[in-house]
Amino acid sequence: MRCERSSREKSDAHLNSSFRSAFWTRASAIIRPLLDFITVTKPDLVAVSGDLTQRARTRQFLEARNFLDAIPFPKVVVPGNHDVPLRNVFARLFRKLDRFRRWISDDLEPFYVDDEIAVSGINTARALTGKNGRINRRQLQKLRARFATVPGHVKIVVTHHPFDLPPGVVGDRVVLRAESAMKTLAQVPVDMLLAGHFHVASTTRTTTRYKIENFSALIVASGTAISTRERGQPNSLNVIEINAPTITITQHRWEATRRGCEPFSTERFTRSSIAWTRASRRITRATACDTSKRHNSNSCARQFHTNVTGMRVPTPILQLLSLTVPAVLSVSAIGADEKPMMRAVVAHEYGAPEVLKLEQVPRPEPKEDEALVRVIASGVNPADPLTLSGKYAKEFGTHLPLIPGYDIAGIVEKTGANVTKLKTGEAVYGYPTFGGGWADYVTVKEWEVAGKPASLKFVEAAAVPMGALTAWQALVDVAKLQPGQTILIHGGSGGVGSFAVQIAKARGARVIATASTANQDLLKQLGADVAVDYTKTRFEDVAKGVDAVLDPVGRETLARSYGVVKKGGIVMSLVALPDRAELKKSGVRGAAISVHPDAEDLAEIAQLIDAGKIKPIVTQVLPMSDAVTAQQQATTHHTRGKIVLRIADEPKS
Repeated sequence: MRCERSSREKSDAHLNSSFRSAFWTRASAIIRPLLDFITVTKPDLVAVSGDLTQRARTRQFLEARNFLDAIPFPKVVVPGNHDVPLRNVFARLFRKLDRFRRWISDDLEPFYVDDEIAVSGINTARALTGKNGRINRRQLQKLRARFATVPGHVKIVVTHHPFDLPPGVVGDRVVLRAESAMKTLAQVPVDMLLAGHFHVASTTRTTTRYKIENFSALIVASGTAISTRERGQPNSLNVIEINAPTITITQHRWEATRRGCEPFSTERFTRSSIAWTRASRRITRATACDTSKRHNSNSCARQFHTNVTGMRVPTPILQLLSLTVPAVLSVSAIGADEKPMMRAVVAHEYGAPEVLKLEQVPRPEPKEDEALVRVIASGVNPADPLTLSGKYAKEFGTHLPLIPGYDIAGIVEKTGANVTKLKTGEAVYGYPTFGGGWADYVTVKEWEVAGKPASLKFVEAAAVPMGALTAWQALVDVAKLQPGQTILIHGGSGGVGSFAVQIAKARGARVIATASTANQDLLKQLGADVAVDYTKTRFEDVAKGVDAVLDPVGRETLARSYGVVKKGGIVMSLVALPDRAELKKSGVRGAAISVHPDAEDLAEIAQLIDAGKIKPIVTQVLPMSDAVTAQQQATTHHTRGKIVLRIADEPKS
């Protein structure tokens, strides 16, 4: 009988750049055997329990991302105390790894469920809590709500900090208020708790410490699977086979000098009534592990159809690999050099436009819910220099190395298995959330792109997405602009303003727009009813009692805008939070506008473009090699319309 169900859990990567050179010389002896083992075992789930980095350095997160990408199976990931500050760097990692969205929520508490198992992560390493793991009432409420939807499943909780110390470890409990939290887990009830932190692989039961009536769960501690610092413990991992009512846990030992693993000990637990009892234990020392024979008939238990205290596994077996991964994961160490290459404009440090370099980098591969797009053109945005500066890296979710490019137009080259709306060969345009458009290829989600407007060339289409989406979401979604209303649009000749003028007119509004003397003719071409030259005329003298203001400038321009809006109107800023006191004083509403990708919005914008109601303004088309020049021009914030980088020649057909 073939083992069809398996999952893995690992924790503590400790990607420490100070060990980089040592790790590079040993990577093939550590990482590749582990990846081979995972691949042969064919798990249903890989759960990573924290400490992927050492003090959350940006490069380490890139290495961690590459390592996780090399594991070709579903994953849940919870952070550890070394992944701090969690609210910026760690979040950036997983915003980039969008294929984990179904398991990782905004607060980094993952959830995975299938027909038999439910696995929920709890982030015990919140903010700067260091070694003191914490779990609060809200987290427990969320956990109970999740598990309440799957009453017949095997319920597993993954944390970084354990609820109990592994045998032989001296100290106090790591998770604060562990006993009160355990009482909540008993009400679920939870069947197994997986954790890391101590680098020790072991198994205990809640009944050894917690005397909670009618509750018993296994507490499985992860070892350290790949590391250049073993802390007196050999690299190790647990393989957990679940076949209700029996759970078998085999500890494997990894050696840095070996091309494989060694099963070291096996423990089998059986659940009778509500208690886990150890059925057997076997110690096997220095036994070679031949991963090529992992799935043989002897390793698989017979099928059970059993329901014991909420546990039900109607398939033969579930394997869960439990391991800890302190290591320095080099991008080159896990096969990046084997990938197809492409050209890309890359920044390896934050700073001025001059940090951008045209390089050869590995071509990305689309995940199951992604499509690979061959980029023909990519737009340059006024916000690009701010992103490149790194000043708001935490808020923007950016990381190094950085490939800019938040406007793209191209052709779908390949689609993931779960992509249904995009087809290979389809011409698309859109806004990749985290950039990457200044390259030959970029991966996108279905909700980030839509069909390219048929009436536009690719270089024209690449000038549309971010600017048009910003204007659309401000005017349509926030202001809900209606026919007959009046809107004042500052910077009407710019990348956002030029679209805002046209969208407002398409919705039947009256438009007052400001621009410099040189762009007065453009405002009229776009359809502005009143064009104001801000170098000669104060806009307050022209715009009075308007329904809405769109401000991409801020500072004095925003401060002077409150007084021109009638009561009940709205002031929207792209660069600042409207002043609450001024809003109250003027009796108007305020909104800070941020843009997000939306395929439906892009489709509606494309219809207006093809209907001739919106036209992008492309000031200049530059080759990819002139990215620095393009970025320098963007820093002036006085670009007329948009600058576009030509990545490839327009397709002939």
